[in-house]
Amino acid sequence: MSRSTSGKMIAVRLPVVPAARSTIAPAKEPQPDLPPPFKPRSVYVTKDAVLGARDVAPFILLPRIFIPVPSALWKPPLMHYGWPVPRQRLLEYAEKHGLTKFLGRRNPKVFPDETDSESEFSTDDDETEDNEDESSDRSSESGSSSDGSRTVVAAHATRARKPCPPVDPPAKPARIDTMSTMFGALRHIRDSLNGEHGTQFDLPAMQICPTLQDGEGECQIVSVYTNYHFLRKDLPLPEHIAAFGEAVGVEMPPRWFLDEEQYEWWSVNYPRRR
Repeated sequence: MSRSTSGKMIAVRLPVVPAARSTIAPAKEPQPDLPPPFKPRSVYVTKDAVLGARDVAPFILLPRIFIPVPSALWKPPLMHYGWPVPRQRLLEYAEKHGLTKFLGRRNPKVFPDETDSESEFSTDDDETEDNEDESSDRSSESGSSSDGSRTVVAAHATRARKPCPPVDPPAKPARIDTMSTMFGALRHIRDSLNGEHGTQFDLPAMQICPTLQDGEGECQIVSVYTNYHFLRKDLPLPEHIAAFGEAVGVEMPPRWFLDEEQYEWWSVNYPRRR
């Protein structure tokens, strides 16, 4: 709302789709006095101020100063709407449903086993050594000579020892790709929820992101969408988000969290520093 020169209030259209309006603080609510980097137009925030963001509790309703206005010269930091990642719950769910992903696994179609193309412990070196053995035996026979007293002096032939078969090194325990595994579990939960209840909601902007507001002990959050998605028409409805959170196993409602990297206000007249 804004006031015209005649004193009448003029309604200003909120640049937010209806699906996300319930997550925004009311217009009559006073703007909170926030420290940097939340404070409007706070740029080049000091390291101490950034670390101090951990002590600011996530917002249940997003203060309106964080709504990006298309015509505004200053843009707010990136805010995520979601929950702290229930890490153990998602990893257990992925293991139960065969969704666990590992780091550094060799694809046999791309990298076949090196021993498959070899015969049983037969190598080129072995063939070379066998040839040397035969030539050594022949030289031993031809090298037998007589010293005139009909005493035969036999040449000593040395036979090369055949090498031991190669031994595979002990297999290292596979390392779990935690981020990919948790994200796969989230998508599986969404698909299962749609199948069970017949709903057809999507989470097109869902991601797992780090936050500065990690005072509760978890630095990663399940982000359903951000404050820069307010004009998307495919955002999920609040009841779908609540059902998804319940299926994931979180007990608290979704809240707004500050992004770990894009935490500063920025001007359209100047490029971002990162």
